[in-house]
Amino acid sequence: MEQLAKFLITFGFLGYSRYIPGTMGTLGAAAGYGLLWHWQWVNIASLALLLAVVSLLTWLLGNWAERYWQKKDPQCVVLDEVAGFLVSVFLFQPSWWVIAGGFLSFRLFDGWKPYPIRKMEALPGGLGILCDDLLAGVYALMLLLLLSWLAHVNGWPMQLQPALWQW
Repeated sequence: MEQLAKFLITFGFLGYSRYIPGTMGTLGAAAGYGLLWHWQWVNIASLALLLAVVSLLTWLLGNWAERYWQKKDPQCVVLDEVAGFLVSVFLFQPSWWVIAGGFLSFRLFDGWKPYPIRKMEALPGGLGILCDDLLAGVYALMLLLLLSWLAHVNGWPMQLQPALWQW
């Protein structure tokens, strides 16, 4: 059971990457999203279900991880990066622009941690592990929506179209 918990919370052991484990977890999330898109399984309902499951697992296993590794928000825990990435691409029709934009914008806000993202880390246990990444994902989503609108009004050739409406 311990191995399964480690496998899940480190997102297939990507969190054990020697360098930039958070970025590796996000790359894994982007690759997984790309596969779901290829298999035509990306829609609002499937993303909402996946985000709910990943968030719940992060919260519950995050509590276990902090006890197991005896530190707050262990660096190898990267399932929260998956949740944050999913938030960043949630409202968009899948495209390579969305994958790249979601990856880059999420990593920007997850690394920078503007207010109040950093404050979310102070929440207890798995909630603190999860909430800062969910909020970084919201900031990334807002940035992508702005870029999508700017691309529309300026005629830029970007496939960055929201799924629920047309500009």
